[in-house]
Amino acid sequence: MIGAANLGPQDQAAVLRWVRDNIASFGGDAHSVTVGGQSAGAPLPLMLALDPATNPSITRVLLHSGPSSLDPQNPHQAADNTDTYLRPLDIPAGTDTAKTLRALLAEQLLDAYGRLSAQLTTRATRPRRSTRPSPPLCFPWSCNGAAGLRARYDCGPLSIG
Repeated sequence: MIGAANLGPQDQAAVLRWVRDNIASFGGDAHSVTVGGQSAGAPLPLMLALDPATNPSITRVLLHSGPSSLDPQNPHQAADNTDTYLRPLDIPAGTDTAKTLRALLAEQLLDAYGRLSAQLTTRATRPRRSTRPSPPLCFPWSCNGAAGLRARYDCGPLSIG
């Protein structure tokens, strides 16, 4: 499942299970479920539709004003960025990172983000590009839009706006 240590996608998967199990009590159809997202929230409904654990629960996907001008971050860049964020939090290597982060106070996380943001702003004058190749990913802007996504992933009706 996507975001295995990320509680957000797990919560949304639980919502989809609840809808499947209970929507008929409200006059809804468990076989006609649309998920959607707007702006920075647009990629997650797509990821839920592509995830084998949640795909059967989703009939249609709506993506509105998503960050389609941004290239997807490859896993190596994501790992580097995570390490950079964790450094000011003094989380030792080999620790259960997700469990440790959940135990921290919001103020600690915000303080670390503020320090990291200041560092990145200082370095912003120097271009920084990863030399690692990006894995082959298919996003709306890289595979002929909705038609390409439907063909490649069989994720059903998809609307991108």
